[in-house]
Amino acid sequence: MATAYLSSKRTKMKDYSQNKESLVLKSIFDIIGTESNFAVEFGAGNGFDLSNIRYFLESGWGGLQMEGIVSADSSVKQEFITRENINDLFKKYNVPKNVDLVSIDIDGNDYWVWKAITEYSPRVVVIEYNSSIRPTESRVVPYDPEAKWDGTNYFGASLLTLRNLGLRSEEHTSELQSLRHLVCRLL
Repeated sequence: MATAYLSSKRTKMKDYSQNKESLVLKSIFDIIGTESNFAVEFGAGNGFDLSNIRYFLESGWGGLQMEGIVSADSSVKQEFITRENINDLFKKYNVPKNVDLVSIDIDGNDYWVWKAITEYSPRVVVIEYNSSIRPTESRVVPYDPEAKWDGTNYFGASLLTLRNLGLRSEEHTSELQSLRHLVCRLL
């Protein structure tokens, strides 16, 4: 995949993400500011292609990229992510409690892992949803800790299900969870 250079009114930036997510995220952080300047990405692949956080890492943020399969980039930690281990992995790699950005793309258990992040308060969450499910339906695949994507459209959760999770997550914190609040209110 070719790396695109995106431009906004104030900056030109190298974007590694699939659909210009990095540009959108940069715009969001330009508005809401940052707290920890730390980003986490799981389902990071090689750490560059299709990365939602690579731009931020190259801009001086701290970060953690994890992938279930071996990556050519030694900075990508090889970890198979489950709802049972996600909080322990965050502890293992010293993720700050107020992590600014979490990007979840693990092709199956995305919903369940986000729901399990109970000891941390990500300000912005980017998560893959299953676009083959109508936006008005609330559906999620059953949790399977061994799940791997089989190439079909049987994976993940619907947009409505993720919206509802974002709204519930917001209720458990005293602070505004910036993007969760914004996106959940718009949907």
